[in-house]
Amino acid sequence: MLTDKGRFKSQYQHTLDDKGRISFPAKFREQLGTSFVAAKGLQDDCLYIYSFAEWQLIENVLLQNTNNSKEHRDLRRLFLGSAHDLECDKLGRVLLPVNLREHAGLVKDVIIVGVGNKIELWDSSRYNAEYGGKAIYKDTAKALDNLEILI
Repeated sequence: MLTDKGRFKSQYQHTLDDKGRISFPAKFREQLGTSFVAAKGLQDDCLYIYSFAEWQLIENVLLQNTNNSKEHRDLRRLFLGSAHDLECDKLGRVLLPVNLREHAGLVKDVIIVGVGNKIELWDSSRYNAEYGGKAIYKDTAKALDNLEILI
């Protein structure tokens, strides 16, 4: 179960520097701490950023699953194999590994999105192409019907 400290929300625009470093918003750094985990987004072309506590929960579920099908082996291989422990420097910047930047297409302008248990890093133009139009809101509103909540 997530505590309030482990819930991420809001959206920010930031820029990668020439070395592939990004500075996370102060609010997110407070929630993440100085060390955390980044992995390839397997469902989307972005990066997933997890606090160590949240990562341990996910990792435990993946490793305790005794299903040894090819799909589960591939999931562990691709997701756990892409994960990197990251640390903020004294200025709050994080160096993103090249393979993770390439997966998400991160070159310069980045959208940082808090989505509950994790943070997603998106290339700005890719994110805006996917989520910048009004049509996505109508499609997403359909999912609310299944949740039976009023927002």
